[in-house]
Amino acid sequence: MRSHVLIIDDSLTVRMDLQEVFEGAGFATTMCPTVAAARAALVQELFHLIVLDVLLPDADGIEFLRELKASSTTADIPIMLLSWKLKCATVCVALLLVRTNTLVNRMSIRMSLHVCMN
Repeated sequence: MRSHVLIIDDSLTVRMDLQEVFEGAGFATTMCPTVAAARAALVQELFHLIVLDVLLPDADGIEFLRELKASSTTADIPIMLLSWKLKCATVCVALLLVRTNTLVNRMSIRMSLHVCMN
């Protein structure tokens, strides 16, 4: 059985780009544009990684992250946060309160982490 990645992002382009990368590396993928769709997928499938956009149309990504980490069925799944607009404060909240495995900001994650940690 291939490892399965849940991709949650409201941008179809981002979902398709990530799907191409993960499937090219041998992973199965499920794509969801909303938290509601992700919740439905999580009931039906076992996932080995979740890629979660911070800004979604139907819910806050950080709040959904908290929900995932509080649930016994999803608490151990690694989660990668993804956002074009991830701010330092959001990074700090995710690191300190939720202890995510990976945080990704395509533009400034290194600088944000440096500012947060100093």
